Amino acid sequence: MRDDMISCLIQLVQETSNLHAYTVQHLFRAMSADISQQPLLQVATWCIGEFGDQLFTASSDDDDPVQVFLYLPIDYDYLVQVFRFLPLSYSGTFVPAGCL
Repeated sequence: MRDDMISCLIQLVQETSNLHAYTVQHLFRAMSADISQQPLLQVATWCIGEFGDQLFTASSDDDDPVQVFLYLPIDYDYLVQVFRFLPLSYSGTFVPAGCL
């Protein structure tokens, strides 16, 4: 994935407030399952840095079609455990540990 596509996706999430909880929940789960994809890690760590508080509380929004199910809170220790296994860099351009 090109760098400009990553920044466009981040900008889209940033500007669409009703996507914050949905995005951070799903990106964290995807990142937890596969830490080998650099673009996924870049977008996920940015979203967790910005909207990570929404990982620790259960929420649902019946008015929003994207958020029609209950988000179960993530355990803080599990979040730290996932970040410990992330690579420190890809080609010297990405440091996910700095996002915490």
